[in-house]
Amino acid sequence: MINLQAPEQFNNEYSYQIDVWAFGVTMCRLFSLKWPYPTTIGVNELIRKVGAGLLRPDPLSVEDVPDPDVLNVMNQCLLFDPLKRPTFLEIVERLGVSLKNCQLKQKLTLYKAKEEQELRSFLDRLNFGSYYEKFADKGVETKDDLILFDLNALVAMGFSKIKARRLLRTIVKEGVPPVPVPG
Repeated sequence: MINLQAPEQFNNEYSYQIDVWAFGVTMCRLFSLKWPYPTTIGVNELIRKVGAGLLRPDPLSVEDVPDPDVLNVMNQCLLFDPLKRPTFLEIVERLGVSLKNCQLKQKLTLYKAKEEQELRSFLDRLNFGSYYEKFADKGVETKDDLILFDLNALVAMGFSKIKARRLLRTIVKEGVPPVPVPG
């Protein structure tokens, strides 16, 4: 059983901030999937140290959570001063923003993966799949980025002039949009 008791609870006090502490301990457990307190101390010492305001759950790092503000919320829930802990309304609002940030990151990751797959497929179809890494090293992320290359740039990458021309014709033929020229 995890000790969810806040330091002030050992003085037989109760407030919503005690529940905020318990929520912080629960978050530590959920994100680390480990016992939140040092395993080297016994239950009595754990209770005594938490009650004296000397012990908090083991700290997590930003790598343990999906968004940096989740870690900030968790750490603020575990402040020894109950008046400095966030309210549940603040927690819900901040975690809602974190959730939206995570969803946006996931959509961007999926979009980039789709764009990368489209570029790989395009190059593979033309038997230029072996050049994918060279294009990636030049900052090419999408098929549309290929329009930035001219015959000389492709030859410098190791294409023969015949292969470079074939690639450039295919890019134009398949309608990769041209880069706008500043007027």
